[in-house]
Amino acid sequence: MSRPETGERQHRRRFRPAAFGVGVALALLAAMWIYIFFFADTANPNRVPDRAWAARAETICKGYADQIKVLPDASTFADIKPKAEAMRQRAVVGQRVTDLLTAMVASLRATPAADAVTADAVNKWLADYDTYLGDRHRHLESWAAGEDPPFAETADGNRPLSLGMDDFANANDMGSCEVPGDLG
Repeated sequence: MSRPETGERQHRRRFRPAAFGVGVALALLAAMWIYIFFFADTANPNRVPDRAWAARAETICKGYADQIKVLPDASTFADIKPKAEAMRQRAVVGQRVTDLLTAMVASLRATPAADAVTADAVNKWLADYDTYLGDRHRHLESWAAGEDPPFAETADGNRPLSLGMDDFANANDMGSCEVPGDLG
């Protein structure tokens, strides 16, 4: 084997860890996107199989949502002085909304699902509604006492419980079953 002369360039490939790492990362990204687009289950996990139940639930919720819409909203109480009196008056309206939501949940519970998967998902969602209603009752007690603390809603992980409840309602085309934003 002869040694290259000083003027000649030696053409030898060197292993470059950085280039290899970038290539591996690109291959993994490509594999991930191929999996997502062609093989992954993209069905919404909140969507129940019993579509007839979801349609009945939307009809039930719409009736209650329509009753809630005609009640005075928070801006109605903005000019009432003293503020403690405004909170007491808001508590009366908030209790009416809570009573309507409680009746709505009872009506939904009385609506049987056609399959076990739907029944299980609905029962979990309604249990979340029960927790949310308890949160509302605690908040309304503060308003009735003339106080105005922030609404302390139970968290599900790191987000309010009502966000998951609304996700379930929206995934099942039950927009009227969303949590009302009346506590402001």
